[in-house]
Amino acid sequence: MAKIEISLLNKNPVVNYLGAKIVNPDEIVWLHENKALKKLDNVEKLLQSSNELKFNRYKIIPANFSQIKQLAQKLQSKYNDEQVILNLSGDNQAVGHMLHDALQNFSSQIIIIDPDQNSIFNLTEKKSETIHTNLTVNEYIRLYGMKVRSGIHFDPAIGTRSRLTYFIGNNMDRIVPFLDHIREKITRGNDIDSKKWDLESQDINFSITKKDDQYQVKYGKNKNSNEIFLKKIGDEYLFRGEWLRELVFLRVNKSHFGDVRLNINLDPNSVPEKKKIETIIDVAMRRRCKFYIFQCFSYPISRSSFAALSSISRTIEALDAESFILLSHRPPNSFIARAHSSGIKIVYGEKIANFSI
Repeated sequence: MAKIEISLLNKNPVVNYLGAKIVNPDEIVWLHENKALKKLDNVEKLLQSSNELKFNRYKIIPANFSQIKQLAQKLQSKYNDEQVILNLSGDNQAVGHMLHDALQNFSSQIIIIDPDQNSIFNLTEKKSETIHTNLTVNEYIRLYGMKVRSGIHFDPAIGTRSRLTYFIGNNMDRIVPFLDHIREKITRGNDIDSKKWDLESQDINFSITKKDDQYQVKYGKNKNSNEIFLKKIGDEYLFRGEWLRELVFLRVNKSHFGDVRLNINLDPNSVPEKKKIETIIDVAMRRRCKFYIFQCFSYPISRSSFAALSSISRTIEALDAESFILLSHRPPNSFIARAHSSGIKIVYGEKIANFSI
């Protein structure tokens, strides 16, 4: 006896994907209104990459009671000798009620997935359970029709640098201006011959020494001192914001369960045409049924920052994500207002080292 999932299509491809993974059917029958079919293609491709499945699609007309009744009769006739699970997780509640009435005696189970509650409700047995899924960041992005070229899931070097990363994060108001000053002098060519820079502070020690292709960083509080050598990554880490991206990555990894990726590079060829989204995502997390994007701004806010904000807004819309922007410098109120109008939360300064969702 084959297991058949009759699923009322949801506009959220994650819901459709999770329904299939939870039920684990031999065949899925999608009931749709000619909406979200492009995303449904993505769902089917991802499901077929892990196992063999058959798919069927039937169009429903929401306002047509007789059409839905006839379709229900057709499905009962076709799958009369199979085990049928009815998945009513679709967007249209009215259609869901009609299908429930028409197919409840025919179905062995009736389920509804609620992504906001991260739960699956079994209407037949009148119980609910928490959804557990291994859906990765890369797979989530594939469900929305895009591909990931590269991204970091785990790198031991990030752990090696973590003590320095948190030290900068916890003393951001003094260290960030110091790094800005060095970067500006190097960029302008005024300090090209210097090999050592010391932060003048009474309660913290922070010095940078450049030796060939690496940087030596000494840091600590009062008489305590730590030392680390940054090979090859020194410029990127100290002066181009990698320390901030790694700080956010460490915080997200420490605070939450889910798949977390750093420095995600989307394939531009997979991005929908005319959607000028941000193809470089600093940190992303798939947690339960939701997707989060964390963008890091390690430079003072400028005109280009507002352009980047617009790109991020389009990205979170395209991926149905929640988003945070984390800044090493205090942003102007106009930037905060623009971000909030797009549903983006703002975290800046030393709050980053202890933030959580």
